[in-house]
Formats: sequence, C-alpha cells, structure tokens
Amino acid sequence: MVANGLTGAALVIAGVGRLAMFYSNYSERASRRKCMLMPWNILFSWAEPMQAVSLFMVSLDRLIALSFPLAYFKKNGFIEITECILPICFWTGSVTLLVMVSWYFSWQDTKPIFDPFCWTPDSQLPFFRQFFLLVVITASIGSVLLYIAVYAMTRESVRRARNTQMGSKAADAFERRQRKLTRTMNISCVVTMIFYVTPMCVRFFIGGTIGTTVNDFVTVYSGISCNFNPLAILAALFIMQEDVKGAVLSSLPHCLHRLIPSAVPN
Repeated sequence: MVANGLTGAALVIAGVGRLAMFYSNYSERASRRKCMLMPWNILFSWAEPMQAVSLFMVSLDRLIALSFPLAYFKKNGFIEITECILPICFWTGSVTLLVMVSWYFSWQDTKPIFDPFCWTPDSQLPFFRQFFLLVVITASIGSVLLYIAVYAMTRESVRRARNTQMGSKAADAFERRQRKLTRTMNISCVVTMIFYVTPMCVRFFIGGTIGTTVNDFVTVYSGISCNFNPLAILAALFIMQEDVKGAVLSSLPHCLHRLIPSAVPN
C-alpha cells in the first residue's frame, strides 16, 4: 500500500513537472545526476521494486495461511512479527541500500546527454537499471508461482471437505466460497501476468536500446500498465468477493451511502 501510494505521488509529481517543462519549452539536456535528483525519480527508484516485493509477500501470506491455518489464526501476533514486520524491514532496508548505492554512482555522471523530461531509466546506470528490473521480474513471477501453489492447495482443501462432509450444507457453502476465491485468485494471477510481469520483461530485454523510440514507448506503456495492475486486482476482489465489497463500501463516508443505498451493508 505504501509503495503504491508513493508510486501514485511520483506519477502526479512527474506529470506536473514534465507538463511545466513542456509548456515552458524547456529543452536543456540533462545529466544522469540531474535526473537522479528529480523528485519523481527519487520516489520511483524505491517504490517500483517494492511494489513487486509486496506482491510476492501477499502471495506468501496466502500460502502460509493455507499451509498452517490453525497456527496462522491462533498465533496471529507471532505471524505478524515473523512474516510481516521482519520481512518488511529486511526488504525495505535492502531496496533502500541498493537505491543509495545506485545514487552514488549516478552522482558521478554529469554529462548532459539525456532527455529534459528525465525519464526514470535515465537516472540509473545500465547495471543498476537492469538489476532493479531483474528484482522486479523475479519477485512478480514468484508471486504468480505462489498463486498457482495456493490454487492447487485450495482445490485440495475443497476436495477433502467434499469427501468428509458430503451432502451437508456447511460443506456446500464452503465449496461455493472456495470456488469463488479460486476464480478471484485466477483473475488476479492473469492480471498480474498481463499488466505487470509482461511489461517488465519487455523492458528488461530491450534494456540496450535506451534513447530510441521503441524504448520510450515501452517505458511509458510499462509505467501505465504496471500502475494499472493494483486497480485491476482491487476491481476483481470488489466484484468477486462480497465480504471485501461490503467492507470497502462500509468504510465510505456516510454522506456517500445515499448514492449506493442498495450496495452498502447494514
């Protein structure tokens, strides 16, 4: 959530800054140091890899919840520390350290050869640019693979429930919920592959074409697509999962309840 929020803030700042450059006819070439110091690139360089790591951690959380359901809910405080707080601190610290190292090397490059708009790839040396893309690709593909494992485990739990409580209303209700959850997971998996993994892989494989029209197009497209990914996943959850939909609607300000009276839970 923090990574997505910072990415959104970076997009707004980048849009305002680049529009100001465009309308003021600013055309002075920028150095890598200058691009690195642009506020949107400072945010992008940290938030982009953290988005992928967050996807991986969410998938890992679902896998642990299905693998050890009793321990997961009984020892919730311990799980929060070992699975959430410690990994978040580790990954946040690791990404921050790598970003600072890349900034150190970018600071040495003062040749004004880059676009005035200071695209994010221009703010990093090729090695760090490819390395961060590799981190993003690995984490996002890992999240999809964990989705597949969770899907298989969910199917197995449905099969066991059907065999042990065949014909009971509780078993039928459980099976319906699990089928709906499975469909939601499949949609989330496909959305992540289309809107996140694929654009990042394309960016990685054309990394040697910086400064070309193809690279500029892929950079813009991947930025739009990857930031559309969390919205698409949220839409899938909102449509497919009634409990998530009810929780979101109930959190809206009371003045908005009149606009959607039939959808807001009592």
